[in-house]
Amino acid sequence: MSKVKDAQSSLVTQKLIKRNETNTLQKRLMSNLFGMLQTAGVDPGNPESVRAFLAKLAQQSPDLLELFQEAFADLTGGPLGGMMPPNSAEPAPLVGGAEPSGTLMDNFRNPQIQQ
Repeated sequence: MSKVKDAQSSLVTQKLIKRNETNTLQKRLMSNLFGMLQTAGVDPGNPESVRAFLAKLAQQSPDLLELFQEAFADLTGGPLGGMMPPNSAEPAPLVGGAEPSGTLMDNFRNPQIQQ
């Protein structure tokens, strides 16, 4: 029985380590993404600036916009809620019916590492 408990404890520990590593990598990738946006002249803390960037991207390269949206959703676990340019498809609701709040950057200034 103690071997099973040790194995379970080891599994739980490994799961927490992997989750924290994933959160750290996600934070780094989001930081890089926001850095690239800033280099492109976008203020990630200003929703209007982000909307303008997405609208411009939709006009210039719809395929790149779709890739950006998918990458952002993969990194954040959700859609760009409220940041979609006008006349675009309605974004999917956030998981659990949550409402987006604050700016995009606010979500990544103090990410919480779950334990």
